[in-house]
Amino acid sequence: MPRVSSISLFSRKFATVAAIRSTVLLACLGGLIGCVSNVDRGAGPAFDPSLISGERIFDSPVADAEIPAAEVLAVDAEMREFVRSHVRTGAPASRRFGDLLAGMATAGLTGPDYDADRTLTAAETFHAGTGNCLSFTNMFIALAREADLDAVYQVIDVAPDWDAESGFLIRYTHVNVLVRKVRLGKIYDNTVTVDFNEVRPAPDFRRRVISDSDAEALYHANLGISLIRAGGARRGFGHLRRAILLAPQNVDLWINLGAVYATQGDNDSSMEAYRVALQIEPDSRAAMAGLARGYEKAGDAERAAFYRSRVNDYLEKNPYYHYAVARTAFDEGNDALALEAVEKAIALRGRIGRFHFLKGLVEERQGRADAARASFQTAERLGLENEAKRAYIRDFVGYNP
Repeated sequence: MPRVSSISLFSRKFATVAAIRSTVLLACLGGLIGCVSNVDRGAGPAFDPSLISGERIFDSPVADAEIPAAEVLAVDAEMREFVRSHVRTGAPASRRFGDLLAGMATAGLTGPDYDADRTLTAAETFHAGTGNCLSFTNMFIALAREADLDAVYQVIDVAPDWDAESGFLIRYTHVNVLVRKVRLGKIYDNTVTVDFNEVRPAPDFRRRVISDSDAEALYHANLGISLIRAGGARRGFGHLRRAILLAPQNVDLWINLGAVYATQGDNDSSMEAYRVALQIEPDSRAAMAGLARGYEKAGDAERAAFYRSRVNDYLEKNPYYHYAVARTAFDEGNDALALEAVEKAIALRGRIGRFHFLKGLVEERQGRADAARASFQTAERLGLENEAKRAYIRDFVGYNP
């Protein structure tokens, strides 16, 4: 059976794990979002239009004109000339694909300057030479289509990765490019994936092509959260509103909205947004956690306890939650808690390389070199998602205290 070929065009920075980033408030496990996932479309959930108008927070609704539609994939004259000068018109698709990659390498566009907090359109990324993974994905798809290649957005449901950062938990998933009708060799099928980050998703993870409209929703969601964090609440809300209108079935957007209302002190609207999220995904723990916190604020201890118990039960059985606890404890220098938590994660799901890598880091800091070496070797055998960790292990293996 032919295999799927994959090309990684980014290997310069180990800062964030993936292109789609959901940020969840540590206190309630329901919160803000960066790059978003769960973008299946369909009939939208039922909700009061005022929930996304902005009128509940600001003096007046956020008008559509304040947040114009984004030309995420627009190609300008310089980009057209770039493709014209590097890609042979009329050549087979595989050759045009190779020409485009070679041209991007010559122009320095295959080793991008990664900026996790900068979401740009295709043209902005082309000229700036920086951005996050979604930005570079936008640019590549725009250039590929200009070269008459069949390039689309693809979401990969990678295993959850949680991280503690500035009082938040970050949940990562993955977006990249799928180029169809291109074959790089006899052993591969007629598709190629192109990545702009260091994640190497396992081939058995579920992959879904998403529409340009869904990708535009990701763009607006990223911009919205960046603006809200920077103090631009009205414009940020407007971008989040546009994202919801583009992808109303994206549960993470509604969880974001609930968190935004919570930070604005509107508990009723926050809970309303979380209830919409549960319409879309009845088992969403983030939405349940948001409701638990909301009911606690409202003084409804019984309902708060109901939702909290469902969340706690899920977390106790979730190896990635224990991994998050371990990483936080390790960063804070609490090796005993870090080791306890990472061992819980391994007991629940032992064949995850990064779990063993973290265990090795704890053991190394404890001065247990032999144990650390064994953990690192297990991590390497199981596979790690980025070169930084693999390089660390290579350096350590020769270490003999």
